[in-house]
Amino acid sequence: LCRLFLLKDHYLLLDEPSNHLDAQGRQWLIDQMVQHPTGGLIISHDRQLLAHVQGIFMLNQFGMHYYGGNYALYQQQYQAQVEALSHAVSQEKRELKQLKEQQHQSQMKAQKRKKVGEKIRASGSQAPILLDAKKEQSEQSLSHLRKQQSKQLSDAKDELQQKQTQLEHLKTQSFEFTHATGKSGEILRCQQLKLAYVKTKPIDLAMNAGEKLHLSGANGTGKSTLLKTIQGLIYPLAGEIYCKVSSIYLDQNLSLLDENISAVEYLCAIDPNLTEQQARTRLGNLQIRRDKALSSLSNLSGGERLKVALIGLKQQAVELLLLDEPENHLDIESRELLAQAIHSFHGAVILVSHDENFVKECGINESYLLS
Repeated sequence: LCRLFLLKDHYLLLDEPSNHLDAQGRQWLIDQMVQHPTGGLIISHDRQLLAHVQGIFMLNQFGMHYYGGNYALYQQQYQAQVEALSHAVSQEKRELKQLKEQQHQSQMKAQKRKKVGEKIRASGSQAPILLDAKKEQSEQSLSHLRKQQSKQLSDAKDELQQKQTQLEHLKTQSFEFTHATGKSGEILRCQQLKLAYVKTKPIDLAMNAGEKLHLSGANGTGKSTLLKTIQGLIYPLAGEIYCKVSSIYLDQNLSLLDENISAVEYLCAIDPNLTEQQARTRLGNLQIRRDKALSSLSNLSGGERLKVALIGLKQQAVELLLLDEPENHLDIESRELLAQAIHSFHGAVILVSHDENFVKECGINESYLLS
């Protein structure tokens, strides 16, 4: 990055440049981008960085759309677009209902005219040849009307389906942990803990049930090492760890997932009593449907793999989440979904993150600084 910013006459193409940077590094990146004279095109899900851009191209399955201004202005325009689409869906539902009623009324009128014609024919008051001509003319008119109404109905259904699909993808998704923790009091204590691979002061840390903690510090101070040590993945050089609850370590690569199996197989492996249909229903609630539910996890996007991991966590009795920059490779929508899940989690959380907005959305106000 330092080398690129020295190229003052170059228009820069940056692909998620703030990933892996600590808070100080992210601020340096923003300052350099603001000062770079020829500008640049940036792929980023970092809302702190996006607050300083002049325009945003949003790319999804429906194409590319441009929004003028920074991320705050983009949010306003995007929300207005979603609300307009929601209003259009409601309006088209009403119009579709009216078309169905008109079609039904036309059929009722046709049946009534047919009965009247049969009565007249039975009475013999009009010549059969005249009645046959009227009948043929009426049937032709009715056939044309039915075709016209059927086409209108079909077009209205297609248009409504298209808008509903678009709205489903644009609207914010939600996910919450619902099970309550059964623990109380102190659940974790680290005493005079010395970490492997890094030089830090001995760590003394205690946590109670339900407590949420932001583990902060510059890169290289041992944040990831501490989480892995608590989980038992790395042995400490000295000190003691007392953990009274079950914990799960979740990193930015979602390494707890077995990428060689499908989402359905992963959920069923966690809970053998879960049927395939039940697993697909849970995945479908977060828009992982049809082939994606049965495809290898390695074929899913980062956001989709996160959703599978969250559903898997919801199936387990976990009291402590050790989260190592889990939002790092996620798009903004997936970050918001993850933050909502962490906020709703009733157990304890230790979160490593350099994204201040993400930490706030998780509802975490307490911080422990490693230095």
